[in-house]
Parts: sequence; C-alpha cells; structure tokens
Amino acid sequence: TDARFFAGIDEITGYRTVSILAVPMRDRQGRIIGVVQLLNKKGGSFPREDETIMVALAEQAALAIEATTLHGDLAREPQHSEDEFEPRAL
Repeated sequence: TDARFFAGIDEITGYRTVSILAVPMRDRQGRIIGVVQLLNKKGGSFPREDETIMVALAEQAALAIEATTLHGDLAREPQHSEDEFEPRAL
C-alpha cells in the first residue's frame, strides 16, 4: 500500500511482495551507489534488528564496490616509465 512501491515488477514476474527492507549503499562521499534489499520476511515484517544488520552489510558492500572501482580506475591509467620520475634540472 506504500505509494513508493512499484507493483509492476510483481505483475511481470508473478512474485508477490509482502514486505520489503531496502537500505542504500553509500560511498565515502555519501553518494548512493546502490541498494541492498530484502523481500518477504518469513512471519511478517522486518524488525529493527534486521535493519541494523542490513545497514552494516550495505556499508561493507559499498566499501568493496568503491575499492574495486578505484582499483579498476588505477589499472586503466597510463603506465609511466621510471625515466619520467627521475629528477630533472630546470
């Protein structure tokens, strides 16, 4: 019944979402880079304890994604020869 919920996915897949817990994954600058979500808690709604665990999981996942992205960016940078780093007289 939440206006933010898009039921179109359930209609397409035939899945029935009863409850949902969604937590943003944020990078070190606080920008949202993804979302971790759980669907349909067995026995009802998600308690506060589940939210606490999911926040910790989302933080760790965001760190891993950011580190992987940074590693990929560094790997794509042009390689420099050692000669470029030798001191030069100006």
